[in-house]
Amino acid sequence: MGDQEKNAKYCLSCGKENAKIGKLEEAVKDFTEAITLDQKDADSYYNRGNAKSELCLHEGAINDYDEAIRLDPKYTKAYNNRGNVKSVLGRKKEAINDYDEAIRLDPKYTKAYYGRGLVKRELGKNKEAANDFHLFVGLTDGSLGEFKKRALSFIKEIENTKKRKKKKAKKKKKKKAEQKEKPEPVAPEPIPAPSDKPYKDIHSAAVMFIDVCESTRIMHYHGVVHFLKMYKILDNIFNKTANQNGLIFKKGLGDGFMAAFEDEVKAVKTAAEILKALKVYNKTQGDKSQINVRIGIDYGQVYRGDDDDVFGMRVNMAARIEGVQKSSVKEFSGNMPERIRILVSHVVYASIKNEWECDKVGWVDLKGFEGTQFWIYNVDWEKA
Repeated sequence: MGDQEKNAKYCLSCGKENAKIGKLEEAVKDFTEAITLDQKDADSYYNRGNAKSELCLHEGAINDYDEAIRLDPKYTKAYNNRGNVKSVLGRKKEAINDYDEAIRLDPKYTKAYYGRGLVKRELGKNKEAANDFHLFVGLTDGSLGEFKKRALSFIKEIENTKKRKKKKAKKKKKKKAEQKEKPEPVAPEPIPAPSDKPYKDIHSAAVMFIDVCESTRIMHYHGVVHFLKMYKILDNIFNKTANQNGLIFKKGLGDGFMAAFEDEVKAVKTAAEILKALKVYNKTQGDKSQINVRIGIDYGQVYRGDDDDVFGMRVNMAARIEGVQKSSVKEFSGNMPERIRILVSHVVYASIKNEWECDKVGWVDLKGFEGTQFWIYNVDWEKA
């Protein structure tokens, strides 16, 4: 083994250690250095793919798994993990193909049965899903005890669903047989005429969107109950800070929140306090319970409905800003984290720049607002 190959192995080892302790961006750098030194090492591509997957860099992860498989066509784990990422992206049929290949290469590779079972369950192929879960349970050992319990729970759920459908069909058949004639049709209730003013009032507000990173992956691998516990913790942190900072309205979105505040300064202050609280919380948690979020904020005119919900262009803008990806930024400055970040519009930046340090990220051509340059800024919440 030459010096360059030894150095590559050392970088690979460093990357694995950084990945274990959650330093994923550092791990990616280590794996990249290992690849630079030895471009034929499939393990380096595989491990970089795993780190990118954890960072929500799904397409990049798939590219690395592709290269690992090209270098080693029998890389079972690479097929399995590529299937996991494709499943998260909604490419279910492609995911099944990867799980099939992993199982063909190693019929005792339990994780592939579990992953394939999850995808088939989501596709409504309950019989096939139950079969995969049974195979997983039969092959797994004590090291996957938590997943084994979950697989048994899925099997029970599928069996109960089958029983309910059978019972419902039987009841429907009986009701149809007992029904001698159709009842007289009943005239529908008249639909009330729409109000001339379909909103309560118009006012200016700061709109915030908070999204939990990798929520789909968390529910996919750790279960909905586990995610709901994390969501409840985030909800408590949000309420504690937002209620002290001019919160006007808030609603849950399944994997995050949308909220409106009296002004942009209070909205950014709330966002920063949330990220600081999560930083403290995450230090006490293992990998699967880390809560990482992205936050987007805009300010302007909003319409308030009868239920106090808010609507309008600013709401749509805040949602788009929260989800901005590096690939869509023009004149990119190079300073925008993939997660654990606060991105704001130029309007918000102009109001907070004297109180908060911000980095200009670049401009984006947002969906629904094509043809207009929207400059966005990254708030340095740790220096506040």
